[in-house]
Amino acid sequence: MSAPKPLGVLLISGGHERAHYALVVAAGAAAVGRTVTLFATNSGCRLLLADAPLTRDAREGALAAAGVAGIAALLDAARD
Repeated sequence: MSAPKPLGVLLISGGHERAHYALVVAAGAAAVGRTVTLFATNSGCRLLLADAPLTRDAREGALAAAGVAGIAALLDAARD
């Protein structure tokens, strides 16, 4: 069996929904052994700031209450 192909994820928006799903895909692929490169452009670059605005988004609390990983947790998982 050959090694899985690397995956590139392009984050082009600073919106919460797009960022969350991009990180879900990146962390999930990395968890099963794929090499993942996350490309961020334009307003998507704000996701990578130390104090990312999306980590303070109101939807983060709703996700946490439902037991769903938020932006900060997914960023950590993708980095690991």
